[in-house]
Amino acid sequence: PDGVAWWEVALRGCYFLFGTAPLVLTAPIVWALSYAFPEAADRWWHWALLVAGSQGPIFVKLLQWAAMRVDLFPTFLCRKLSNLHFNAPQHEWNETAEALANAFGPDWNTHVLSLEKRPLGSGCIAQVYKGETIGKDPKRVAVKVVHPAVRRRAEVDVELLRYCAALMDQLPMIRDVLNAGECVDEFASRVQPQIDMRAEALNLWKFRANFKGNAKISFPQPVEALTSESILVEEYQDGQPVLNACDDSHRRELAQLGVRAFLEMVFNHHFVHGDLHPGNVLMGSDGDSLVLLDAGIAFSIEPKQIRDMRDLFQAIARGDGQMAGSLLIERSQSLVEEEKVEKFLTSISNVVSDVHRSGLRLERLGIADILVDILCTCYECRVRLDPKFAT
Repeated sequence: PDGVAWWEVALRGCYFLFGTAPLVLTAPIVWALSYAFPEAADRWWHWALLVAGSQGPIFVKLLQWAAMRVDLFPTFLCRKLSNLHFNAPQHEWNETAEALANAFGPDWNTHVLSLEKRPLGSGCIAQVYKGETIGKDPKRVAVKVVHPAVRRRAEVDVELLRYCAALMDQLPMIRDVLNAGECVDEFASRVQPQIDMRAEALNLWKFRANFKGNAKISFPQPVEALTSESILVEEYQDGQPVLNACDDSHRRELAQLGVRAFLEMVFNHHFVHGDLHPGNVLMGSDGDSLVLLDAGIAFSIEPKQIRDMRDLFQAIARGDGQMAGSLLIERSQSLVEEEKVEKFLTSISNVVSDVHRSGLRLERLGIADILVDILCTCYECRVRLDPKFAT
C-alpha cells in the first residue's frame, strides 16, 4: 500500500521474528517432552496464544481465519487457534476517551454518551463498552472503539504478509498445497474493511433488511449519527453467550436456528456474515432467538460460488458421494495426485453415507461436522479449494 516504507516492513518483520523465535526453538523440545509430560504441551500452547495475541490485529485475524480453514491446516491446529476468538488484548480507558473526544469533542461524556469504563469485551480490531446516549430520549447502546494505531499496523502487517507469501510460493512443496499469495489477498480483502466502523454499520443495515420479519434472528441497529470511522454506536442487545445455553437439547435447537440463518444468508440473500464464531452469537433474552454481532467481516457470494455449493449439497442430498467428490476435485485449484483421487472419492462417499444414515433431517444432522469432515478430507488429499468457497 502507498506510504508503507520498506524499513517499516523490515522493522515489523524483526519484531515478529524476535517475538516468535523462542516458540519455534522450544517446539521440538516440548514435542519430545509431551509424551512423558502432557502438561508441557498445554503450557506451550498457552504461551503460543499469548505471543500470537501480542503480534497485532492482522496476525490475530490471520490465525482466526486459519482456525476456520481445516481444508488447509491440521484439525488439531485449527482447534488450538480457535481459542484466539476469546482472548484478544484490551487497550486502556484513557485511549478510549481520547478516541471519543476526537470523534465527538472534549465534552462527549456530558453531551453525547455515558459509558461504563470496564469494557464488555475486546476483539483484535476494537473493544466494546456498554453505555447510554445523553439527551431527551436516552437509549442503551453498545459502543465499539477501534484500538489505537490499528490502521497503520494493519497496513504494515499486510505488506509483511505479502512478502512472506511471495517467499513461500517459491517452495514447490508449499505451493502445491497452499497458494499463499492468493490466501493473503483473500484474507486482506475481508479483514481490512473491518477497521472502518462505517462499513460494519452498512453491513448491519443490510443484514437487518434481509432478516426483517424473522423474529428468531436479529442484528443490532446502528446509531448512524454517532458512527464514524473509529467509533460504532449501536443499540444494546440483551442476551447471553450462546454457549451458556442450559442443556444440550437447548444448544442443539439454537445451533439448528443458526444453521438455518446461515443457509438463508448463502442461498437466499447471497450476503454472508464472515465471522460467526460463538463469541459473536448471543442467545436472545427470550432464550429461543439469536442475536448476531460483529458484522465487520461480511461478503457477497458470486453466482458461480452459489452454483458450486448448490451442486455439492444436491449431490449429498442424493447420496451420491462419488459425484460430490468429483465436483470438489473439478473445482479444485490444484492438480490432485492420481493415487489420492480414489482415496478422496472413497472418503467423501463415506461422509455422504453417514449423512444418509441420519435420515437427512436437519435436527439430526451435524452440518458443521459434515463440512469439517469434507474439508479435513480435502486437506489430507491435498485438494485445494477456492478460498471463498472454503471460508
